[in-house]
Amino acid sequence: MKSLSCCALALFVAATQLLGQSQSRLNQGWSAQRSKEFWHKDQGSMMMPLDWFLKLRTKDGSKPLSSDLEQFGFIPDPDKNQLPIGFAVHRDNVTGRDWIGLTCSACHTGRIRYRDHAMIVEGAPSLLDFESFFASVVDSMDRYLPSPGEANQVADLKGKLRSRLNFNKTSVHGGSGRVDAFGQIFNDIAVVVLKNGDSAAVSPDSPASYPFLWDIAQHKRVQWNGSAPNLGVGGDGSMMRNIGEVIGVFGQVTVPDKFSGMPKFQSSAALPNLRILENWISELRSPQWPGVFPPLRTAMVSRGKSVYQSECQRCHALLADTRHIPNPLPTSLISVNEVQTDRKLLDNFNRFTTNSRQLQGHLTLLNPRRIWTTFKPTDSVALITAYITAGVLNGEDPAGTHRIRDAATLFWEGMPDMNAYKARPLNGLWATAPYLHNGSIPNLEELLKAPNERATAFCLGTAKFDPELVGYPALRDASQSCGAQFKLDTSLPGNRNIGHNYGTRLSPPDKEALIEFVKSL
Repeated sequence: MKSLSCCALALFVAATQLLGQSQSRLNQGWSAQRSKEFWHKDQGSMMMPLDWFLKLRTKDGSKPLSSDLEQFGFIPDPDKNQLPIGFAVHRDNVTGRDWIGLTCSACHTGRIRYRDHAMIVEGAPSLLDFESFFASVVDSMDRYLPSPGEANQVADLKGKLRSRLNFNKTSVHGGSGRVDAFGQIFNDIAVVVLKNGDSAAVSPDSPASYPFLWDIAQHKRVQWNGSAPNLGVGGDGSMMRNIGEVIGVFGQVTVPDKFSGMPKFQSSAALPNLRILENWISELRSPQWPGVFPPLRTAMVSRGKSVYQSECQRCHALLADTRHIPNPLPTSLISVNEVQTDRKLLDNFNRFTTNSRQLQGHLTLLNPRRIWTTFKPTDSVALITAYITAGVLNGEDPAGTHRIRDAATLFWEGMPDMNAYKARPLNGLWATAPYLHNGSIPNLEELLKAPNERATAFCLGTAKFDPELVGYPALRDASQSCGAQFKLDTSLPGNRNIGHNYGTRLSPPDKEALIEFVKSL
């Protein structure tokens, strides 16, 4: 799903910086200092006080949990910082206490292992197993022995963390590189923010891959289903999306029991930092095929371009220059009835409703074609979440003179098809395996097979990247064990590797050429 260029060997050798033994970072338009800042920029996540987290122990008690986070897919900080990439410290201005939490780099910084090389890819999906990490944190917290002066606070946090773990339990584990972000954010809104109780939660059983971030700031709409408008680089839509993300990773927001007029909600979301991060991401470039891989075959790339233009370009636009991204970037929303991939993410998003409680009767505000619509007693959690994130943003900028412009934009565009998946240009696709929105296909060779011929299971976690397959190897025998790695079972609803039949009827030489071209994007 992306695009590259052919002179990769020289580009990689000239443009990488060593961060440590056999670990390097690709040239993606960021300086080494910018990457370091991105890895630990505070977004407002408040999982627990920092000093408590540093005292948590592994299950056997042999060492601090904070020293054993690589097992969950976190990437050790190349500068030997105590905490890996993806952790940030948030200062609570009310109490003056430091809290530990996650930032977007936890899910959107990739590490690709090949032979004795490890490459950090900024903005690529990580292989973080968020659910296993959080379960381990809750388990460790249950064994944490507080001092007498903090006993009540610790007990309160233990209860909140255990509750969150329980109401997000699911039969479809996201595992390495995937999480049902919509489901978990919506559960937090329904259960915690609106105080509807644990029974209001819905199983987050439609895990999705962490989207890759390069070019995302230039999209008109983001999310796998195109549900969120950006409204320009760093616009209100992108800010609301980022506020929602903060809520999903232990951010706090308060919706009063009674309020009037335009919503203005208090939140831990670090809005100035969210704007900074969004601007940084707008400058991020897609990674090019690295020189440690076998070099691209020029003649094959040329042939593959013709195949791509006939088979893929209708949905996945080709960019003339991946170093200068048009704004807005050309994207498409493709009906699930056409693409025929697993639709559970769409169905869960569209069907999750909850008691709107204190929002009932307030104008929903977000659809300029239905400006007098109010919240019903039971209403869409997707709509409620958008309203709450807009309220957090409005608390920072209550004047909002630009919102007339935003409303006009949304009125002109109208509401998109919420039964569709977004197709985007495929530059850098090679660095984003596994593929499809739910990460159900391990490599490009599998993607070009007919659905009934695709592998039904594969292992993720510490597997080495295969540049010939462009991804990770599939299991020949689905009953084979993955050991300590996560085993993705595509027979489960939400995990299905169906659909996306494009290119599956090509001849073997044309498939080989197409893959070679996609490597070059």
